[in-house]
Amino acid sequence: MGHYSDDDEGGGATTPPTNETGPCPGDPVKNPEIAPQKNSGIQGGMFGCGRNGLGCDTDATKKVHNGIDIKNADGAPVYAMYDGFNYNVERLPLKPLAAYMSQFQHSVNGRTIIVTYFHLEDATRVLGPVKAGDIIGYQSNSGNLKGAIADGLCESHVHVHVEVREHNGGAQYDYDNDFTEVDPRDYLSTSIDSQGNTTTSTNCN
Repeated sequence: MGHYSDDDEGGGATTPPTNETGPCPGDPVKNPEIAPQKNSGIQGGMFGCGRNGLGCDTDATKKVHNGIDIKNADGAPVYAMYDGFNYNVERLPLKPLAAYMSQFQHSVNGRTIIVTYFHLEDATRVLGPVKAGDIIGYQSNSGNLKGAIADGLCESHVHVHVEVREHNGGAQYDYDNDFTEVDPRDYLSTSIDSQGNTTTSTNCN
């Protein structure tokens, strides 16, 4: 990306990070850690868990959080986890609460997945083909994140919300009907257990 700018929704940095090296392939940021929530701690930043301190529920009909929240500083880069291409520019933003986001389709170990990155700056988002490790945008507090920080619902750092959906094997590729939400941790290089402990992949350079 050859430019960097603030937008009206946040992203307080005024200059791009310099001499940045990317994360391990499969990670959206370097050394990813779950961003805890005020009322539910680490679990609140996990897939399928509540934000009200009630914990996680494996019943798919009762999911509260459909992605993971990963710590990332305001204005810091967010990276493509895998080679891929933009899923559907016309759908963006997919959800108003996500505000500015980028969404890519990838093929990983024979599975077709869609990875969505929330809470990005607007003008610096990549909306085309990417290679693993490419910067696909810069962190901001766009969407519902700005209000959550102001209300003290999450720590005063900014975080990127990552969602992953797997294709169900059918002939169609409709986002809502042919892709199923899965735990993004299954596709990270860094292992994060249910307590939020991380183990860096041995595949990382």
